[in-house]
Amino acid sequence: MNKKKAFMIHELVKSILTLNRQYVYKKMGKVTVYPGQPIIIKTIAENEGISQKDLSDICYKRPATITTMIQKMENQGFIKRVQDEKDKRIIRLYMTEKGKQFHKECSNMSKDLIERTFKGITEEELDSVYNVLKKIKNNIEKEREEFKC
Repeated sequence: MNKKKAFMIHELVKSILTLNRQYVYKKMGKVTVYPGQPIIIKTIAENEGISQKDLSDICYKRPATITTMIQKMENQGFIKRVQDEKDKRIIRLYMTEKGKQFHKECSNMSKDLIERTFKGITEEELDSVYNVLKKIKNNIEKEREEFKC
């Protein structure tokens, strides 16, 4: 493995993520968006009634981090927490109407960002990048499991 090239790719991925985040914040304008909220909203919208623990696992975030994010989003009126009727220890998460609207805006913005980001890239190039990034993700997940990150 060429370590210099691997480092350059790593830095490039970080730069892409930073640029994407800046785009999101600029497009959201007056709506206060905290880092990580759009993916949390998307996950809850696609899994109504998801538990905080499952959300934590899916989003690769610590339970304490998820709790803080959920509190902020609940205060913003995007989601509501409901105690599970069968197991009172479990908190289920649901979208409010305001949250559903926010999710729709995020989804539209995401589609626009994806179109702009991947403009001029062929299907073969996309397949190649996807396969490499999938391998990288699998490597990181293996390390995460081994060290309980």
